[in-house]
Amino acid sequence: MNIHMGDNIEYLELTDVITEGEGRGYNPTDPDFLQTTIKLQLTGINTNIRATFMKGELSQFLNDLQKLYDTLKYEFVLSNLEDNLEVNFSPTPNGEIVLKGYLRTQDYKSSVNFELTTDQTFIPEVINQLRSTLEQLKINA
Repeated sequence: MNIHMGDNIEYLELTDVITEGEGRGYNPTDPDFLQTTIKLQLTGINTNIRATFMKGELSQFLNDLQKLYDTLKYEFVLSNLEDNLEVNFSPTPNGEIVLKGYLRTQDYKSSVNFELTTDQTFIPEVINQLRSTLEQLKINA
């Protein structure tokens, strides 16, 4: 299950979204936490980190993305409780979306600040990918 934001050259991507229980060898019936790999690909930069989200954080991300797509004026922040990811989604007047933020390792020793500009055409696919991921994990949006 991949959630891809950007084009094929520069992007931010959440991959391998699984329940924390699956990552530890058991499968809880009510997954409160989800593990994922977050990949950042920019010209000259290619990195990834492991991160944990609460299921509500990804549900809110879906709601925020839908509001951004519906209005093209809504600005929001995607972050997680562990504070190793923060991405500000900011629309511009000419239809672009600026993703600006940081990725930080779980031990807080390394981080990457980034800014990625793309257009709004990626949003419907991300909404579909995220909705599908949440449905497969049996999480209500």
